Amino acid sequence: MKAAFFIIFAVAAAALCLGAAEAACACGGERTFVRGEAVVLLRVPEEIRASEDRRELFGAYCRGVAADACAEAVYVSPVYETSECVTATFRSKLKTAELIARLKKDARVAGASPNYIMKLSRPAAVKN
Repeated sequence: MKAAFFIIFAVAAAALCLGAAEAACACGGERTFVRGEAVVLLRVPEEIRASEDRRELFGAYCRGVAADACAEAVYVSPVYETSECVTATFRSKLKTAELIARLKKDARVAGASPNYIMKLSRPAAVKN
């Protein structure tokens, strides 16, 4: 039960991040991102989820998706038996927009966005 909740939460969070990134761009907000990198939400095939070797199999799967987009996988989140989608970071010599366009055409990809650089604001001063 906890694993199912975690997976649902992780997929929802990833979708929210991807949607927020697109919304920020649509509103004209300038956001800094790592050139040539994309955060990718990949669909995990059932046969990979069911395998005891899912980590190695999914790594090879990610490398294949990345290679098809002229990129390399530089980070892959852990994959579990219940994982329907998993995030990865891909890097390419292509322009970021071209990389994302290629990834979004791939049926194995649920979503892709630039690898935005997040900045945290300073913590508020504590008043005594």
